[in-house]
Amino acid sequence: MKLPIPKLAFQWTLIAAAGAIGLAAGLAGQSGCASNCGTNCPPNTIYVGVANPSTQAVPYFSIRFDGPACQSSSGYCLAANTGQACSYFTVTGLAEGDCDVYIGFTDRPPEVLHLQFGPHIQQGCCAGYQIIGPDTYIIPTDPNGVIYGVDGGADVTVYTDGGTDGTTD
Repeated sequence: MKLPIPKLAFQWTLIAAAGAIGLAAGLAGQSGCASNCGTNCPPNTIYVGVANPSTQAVPYFSIRFDGPACQSSSGYCLAANTGQACSYFTVTGLAEGDCDVYIGFTDRPPEVLHLQFGPHIQQGCCAGYQIIGPDTYIIPTDPNGVIYGVDGGADVTVYTDGGTDGTTD
């Protein structure tokens, strides 16, 4: 005499087998951004701010972007700690090309930081555009200093006379 297989036990066996097959397929087929292809990405955002944002602040009042790689609006200064004054901002290229960042200070002449972004990053599933030049720029707290790149020079223009041609102020 054959013993009938209980229907419920058979269904649970099928469910367990399907789950095991699905799990194995998911582990074997991981690719794209669900895996670790986004690790060790090159930087795609530039830091512009003080050397120690947790204790220093910069007295500037405006940030404006201009160029094909820039966002179209004005920038916002951020603080490392709640209630702290402005200490840094970041610039992420939105396309390949140039991005001029106009910074109007309250304690020194305005400066323009000339940034450049290269082709889209092609490493794994990393996002953004390659940074050409330093990825960190320091704004000195001394008003007599000029913005400089941490790992190299910086392409900075300082407007000592408000940007006029020298014939009128």
